[in-house]
Amino acid sequence: LKNRLFVAMALMLVVALAPIQSIAQKKIAYVTKTKTMDPTAATVTTDPIIKMFEADSRFTITVIQDDGNGSSAVNLSQFDLLVIQESFGGADNVLKPAGIYAIKNLTIPVIYNKAYALKSTRALTASAAVPADVADLAITVPAAKQSNPLFTGVTFTNDAVAIFNAQYTDTGAPTGTLKSLQKDSGIELSATGTNLALVTGVTASDAAIVLNDIPGGTSFGTGGSDILPLTSRMIAFAWNFGAIVGSNGTNMTADALKIWKNAALILTGQTLGTNENTLASDNVSVSPNPTSGLVTVNSASAVKAITVYDTTGKQIFASKTNTVDLSNQAKGVYLVQVKTENGSTTKKVMVE
Repeated sequence: LKNRLFVAMALMLVVALAPIQSIAQKKIAYVTKTKTMDPTAATVTTDPIIKMFEADSRFTITVIQDDGNGSSAVNLSQFDLLVIQESFGGADNVLKPAGIYAIKNLTIPVIYNKAYALKSTRALTASAAVPADVADLAITVPAAKQSNPLFTGVTFTNDAVAIFNAQYTDTGAPTGTLKSLQKDSGIELSATGTNLALVTGVTASDAAIVLNDIPGGTSFGTGGSDILPLTSRMIAFAWNFGAIVGSNGTNMTADALKIWKNAALILTGQTLGTNENTLASDNVSVSPNPTSGLVTVNSASAVKAITVYDTTGKQIFASKTNTVDLSNQAKGVYLVQVKTENGSTTKKVMVE
């Protein structure tokens, strides 16, 4: 009888703990370069991708700043996903074959958003790959590849997906040498057919980096030593960081953020669903804007939560109603993150 009672209690404990284990947060190491962005842009620690992951209860994110020479060395085994952001310079030592984030050292799944590093003498020992900036604001995805899970919940218009609203400089400034997306043409990958998207100058038959799903064990370049470990899988983006942080982090489209989130869910073995979409920006409005006090959030779907941040990323207000009182705040720009039953979006509000 005692044995039966013990077994019964053990089974009850397992059943009780199972839901807890199934919702355990996945840990993201988000590595970005320490650098100063334009005053009108989001910072390297408050970019819209970071904010998206911070707002998702399925993830816990650790933002790790690096000087480009490897000051951010961490034990990757304690994380489920590594993100290498485009804020790095393509020639930074941290990404080179002898660096801590060399291709061969990426032992866990990785989102690698640095196409300019994937060339000879940079992240690759030897390669004929040639990275370049392009002015496109959208990627084109061949119809046969639109069923890839990365595009779950994404809206296509004539096979294209808008990624950015405008071009920005590398620091997120609205004037200067403007750019948005990138490409890395002529890269030698041992795995074929990894590229899922096209931009100007890239065709469906090219060996290129635009948006790629690259399996573990793939070799990069012709040097023979730059091999992604079998314990990893890489989803590579070629999106300029200045465009990501432009306009206080509101330059990325909802579909662009959705693709990033899908990538993280795929690489951490989680379920994708279309009900997690971020909202199109024009589905939500705030008024009056500019304001000197009370702001009302107008949305076609029920508002579940509102969070307000200043331009440094500091949270200054949270509410579960559709009103925000900014009367005690200093003059300036604030970001109002609105969550509804159908998704989320961020609006910029000026306090006068």
